[in-house]
Amino acid sequence: MGRCYYLIYLLTTGVLLLSLDLVTCQSDSCFSVAKLRVLEMFYNGDISVPYTCDDMQFIQHGIGCKKKCYSVTETLRNMFGCNPSFVFPQCPLRPAAQLAPVVDSECETETPSCTSGYEYRTIDGSCNNLWNPLWGKSDRVQNRLVRNAYDDGFDSPRTMGCSGQLPSAREVSNIIHSAGEDMKFDPRLSYMMMQMGQMLAHDMVLTGLVKRSDGEALQCCKEDMENPACFPIEVPQDDPYFPPGGCMNFGRSKARLDCKGIRQQVNSHTSYIDLSMVYGATDKEALFLRTLQGGLLKAIDKKLPADETDELCELSRPQHIPNYYCLLAGDERANEQPGLASIHTILMREHNRLAEQLSHVNPHWGDERLYQEARKINIAQWQNIVYSEYLPLVLGPYIMRKYNLEVKRVGYKDTYNPRTDATITNSFAVAGFRYGHSLVHRFISMMDFDMNEMISPEPLDHMFFEPKLYHSNGDYGPDYILLWTSTTKCPFSDRHLEPSIQRLLFRDKNNDSLDLAAVNIQR
Repeated sequence: MGRCYYLIYLLTTGVLLLSLDLVTCQSDSCFSVAKLRVLEMFYNGDISVPYTCDDMQFIQHGIGCKKKCYSVTETLRNMFGCNPSFVFPQCPLRPAAQLAPVVDSECETETPSCTSGYEYRTIDGSCNNLWNPLWGKSDRVQNRLVRNAYDDGFDSPRTMGCSGQLPSAREVSNIIHSAGEDMKFDPRLSYMMMQMGQMLAHDMVLTGLVKRSDGEALQCCKEDMENPACFPIEVPQDDPYFPPGGCMNFGRSKARLDCKGIRQQVNSHTSYIDLSMVYGATDKEALFLRTLQGGLLKAIDKKLPADETDELCELSRPQHIPNYYCLLAGDERANEQPGLASIHTILMREHNRLAEQLSHVNPHWGDERLYQEARKINIAQWQNIVYSEYLPLVLGPYIMRKYNLEVKRVGYKDTYNPRTDATITNSFAVAGFRYGHSLVHRFISMMDFDMNEMISPEPLDHMFFEPKLYHSNGDYGPDYILLWTSTTKCPFSDRHLEPSIQRLLFRDKNNDSLDLAAVNIQR
């Protein structure tokens, strides 16, 4: 290893020192990093005078390295279609048709008008922060803790590492994340630890995927493989499960361009802990979930209402069977697996219980007041569970005290800081909070009120987007599922993912499935 200096000779200003990093001098690493620095300066607006491609031609290795000169002209020509005689800032970007689709630009967004005396949270999270009304709002780009690592600096997925082409995400998953034959459990925690974490994640984050123009999911290993939003995962030749050399479907996340023309991923939910997965993240969604009578949410008996439009949910029994249907909630992922649907049901029931009790105490309240008051209490209870029961087990007492996250046993505390941007960060959404994937069980079951297991454990991969267990035992399916969840030991939090999600995630009728670890890496 040696120190590598990137020197860019500018005809009008002399020499500009761009960066200093450790690289392998015998490889093209120095050159690669320098190219990225040049592009980064261009997209950040740091290059504002008319330097030509020739001006950025030379890169010189420093002490301890054999002196070599490389030309970035070819790189600029390949990336931007420019020639050395072109003015650098005018080098044309790739045509829009070659870019992966984005929703639009978020550079110019109208700021909502906030009413400081309004008593309730907005559905979309706007005006939570009166100083910065858009912070934490739904349908906004996620924040970044570090700069992007796009191959072209603004849009193309990263495919290159420090020493060349990155390995397949599936190959990394097989080496790092594949679990053994026997499950390992944490004797201190119940499986509700996983279920609580999944529900909390769905409260704060929904990073949707780009779809085809007809609204259908991309088939990136089949007819849509040439779609620029496709970024399929290559299956290695020695894969133990998937066809060697095959392809795993993967489409890119929905995105918008920021003010610098850089692709940024969008969070469709609010970033706040506000039960947006129960109530929806837009006014339209919230209205559709309401009965508009007595402040109640829609329900069928004590279960979630039916969703006639869910294309992911697969019913293994005839749809005309009474009370057998796909589920509707404030989040499109409610049907993902029975435990998740059951937690949704508990929170829906609690809202309706609160609304009914409030109507008895306040018979003069109308539908809107009952709905908003019940929602406010339901959110407060949910936040209390998150901060007093879930987070202490995840973070530990030291971190809870250090960041003043503890809930007071008596009274209240106000730690709200309007200078803190609550907008979810990209790295937390797609990496940090995905630690919980190692907690996912390979089975699911049910337990009755006498604490007897009612069925033999079913493989979890048989239950993805299949509400069969949920609808069993009349209205008690969700109760029995959560009784099993709260009394079963939780798998250890480690680097291993069970086969139910590392090989068999969302297996369909064609026996095609995904690897959740590989999907996480590819994202």
